[in-house]
Amino acid sequence: MTFPVIVFERSDKKIFSLDYKFLMGDMRFVDVAFKNVEVVDSAGKVFKLTGVSKASGLRLLESIKLVGLIVKLIPIIEGDVKDISLSELQDRIFTHVSTNAKHWLVLDTLEGMKERIYSSKNFEELIKIFR
Repeated sequence: MTFPVIVFERSDKKIFSLDYKFLMGDMRFVDVAFKNVEVVDSAGKVFKLTGVSKASGLRLLESIKLVGLIVKLIPIIEGDVKDISLSELQDRIFTHVSTNAKHWLVLDTLEGMKERIYSSKNFEELIKIFR
């Protein structure tokens, strides 16, 4: 995976981006983290994850920054990795944003979000809107 990435939970109910060099999370929630999600990376690759497994011990610096027991995670990928075009990802994200506009109004108006999404020149720029 090429970071940053954007994560889509089931039925695109929630989306969030991760701007790390690898997947990581609180070790207390490894069994529930990244269950049945799709991840789109900065290279336009789509990964279907069924879950994650712990890859390493405690990451002290990240644990301090994120206030938790942070460990590096290995994604459990289901099926083949697929490609997505920038315009397909823009459409998917805007559909989510317009459906959940109330949640995203802290970033901009719906019209402003639409302009930011569709004016993104590459995957990384698009994903970083949701940092």
